[in-house]
Amino acid sequence: YFDKYGVMQVRHGFMVYDIPFSHLMNDLAFLDGKAKDEPVYVRVVLEMNKESKFNQAHQEWNFRRLCGALVEYFKHIKFIEGVRKFDWKEIYHFDDPLPPYIQKYSSTTSIDNKGLNKWYSKLDDWWPWLYAHLHNDHLYGQYIDYEGYLMMDFI
Repeated sequence: YFDKYGVMQVRHGFMVYDIPFSHLMNDLAFLDGKAKDEPVYVRVVLEMNKESKFNQAHQEWNFRRLCGALVEYFKHIKFIEGVRKFDWKEIYHFDDPLPPYIQKYSSTTSIDNKGLNKWYSKLDDWWPWLYAHLHNDHLYGQYIDYEGYLMMDFI
């Protein structure tokens, strides 16, 4: 997400995290180093929860600039999706194809947001820590993978 001055904010739903841009870049640099030896995918989402007549073009312009810079700077990471959250429309097209296992490991709230249970999606947007607290124990066993994939949410 980007504030009215175009400064990137790290968000999950409505929660804004006080994470300096330099820390995010350091994390991506670490992953870029790992991606030299094995594939590392990073899903990039514009954290907009609803349509906005006032700043949607501003958000999308900044998002496209950020995505282009990520691809240019981190040569080994496979960036995917480039979508805006409220309707999952592609805003930036990354050249790397989606990994074949993306649907198997996609966020349960993304699945819920497509109609199965919108309450969980809203709970995850408002209080991601509460959603995790309520669901991690029973979801953990469902998503253990023995094929060598590790999926992590930024939070």
